[in-house]
Amino acid sequence: MIYSKLLILTLFAMTLSGCWSDRPATPPNMKPVPEGKEMYTDASSEGAVIADLGVETWMSRKPDIAQNYVAVCFFNAYCPESRQALRNFAKLNKTYGDKKVELIAISDEPAPELLDFLKKNPALQNTVHFASDPQKRLYNTLRLFGTPHVIVIAPGTHALIWEGNPLQKDAQLTTDRLNAILHKPTAVNAK
Repeated sequence: MIYSKLLILTLFAMTLSGCWSDRPATPPNMKPVPEGKEMYTDASSEGAVIADLGVETWMSRKPDIAQNYVAVCFFNAYCPESRQALRNFAKLNKTYGDKKVELIAISDEPAPELLDFLKKNPALQNTVHFASDPQKRLYNTLRLFGTPHVIVIAPGTHALIWEGNPLQKDAQLTTDRLNAILHKPTAVNAK
């Protein structure tokens, strides 16, 4: 009896820190996660080229990822922390909905389950491009082991220029942080 209570408490504590899966082995050619930055990955992918999002099914129109900045939120509909991060992510639409930033939310749930989630959350439907990818193509490429996780990809070069755990106070993709990313002097912005 005591062991079952301990197990329940342990599982509950784990859900408070985000939703995660098995941790992949870190390849030697990836950069370590910067000190003080907590992410659901063993290594930083900043600088990696993301030419394809690897999405199986778009739940809305396919966004223009070639000419625009792309902000992606990896989430799971069953994870309370992911849902909160997704709601915060969707708020960026108020500032960037008509600008050159595509907001995309990718879930590993099959399309019918994601569609059910969207029907239960109609306020989110017109704020973000939703996509289903049960095979976790980009998730695995980035060596993620949990959600939520947010990345920003530059137009043209398709380089991953920022990533963070939106549950960590200093790593949330806020309007101010996204403004700083978009106006940071880089080869992409200099054109």
